[in-house]
Amino acid sequence: MTTREGLLDLRREIEEHYRERLRAVDLLVQFLREKEKPLPSPLRMVGNDRPRRVRGVLAVVRQLIPQLPQPFDRRQILEKLQEVEPELAAKVTLANLRNTLRLLAREGSIELIEESTSLKPARYATKKVA
Repeated sequence: MTTREGLLDLRREIEEHYRERLRAVDLLVQFLREKEKPLPSPLRMVGNDRPRRVRGVLAVVRQLIPQLPQPFDRRQILEKLQEVEPELAAKVTLANLRNTLRLLAREGSIELIEESTSLKPARYATKKVA
């Protein structure tokens, strides 16, 4: 057997392997069509479980911070938010507040006093202006 014949044999094996896989995909497509379910779009499959963005959290938290005891954490902000803006508070998650606090610290409105641990959240305070 020459190198050329060996390569042709290898090509036939690879082609047969992929034909088997294509038949399996075709069977799956046929099964889904029989169930009358539309095929999922790859675009709809990616990130579909992501919650919708909650707007206005940063502005409201900016207004609430002076009313909070010093230092404060995200749970205290959520409690105050539930008093002042119950509809917005119902949509806000602790992750939204964590991100909001990160943005406020980055812009210099507040400062991180104590890092979070597995048992307690990070604590912040308003930045003292000299």
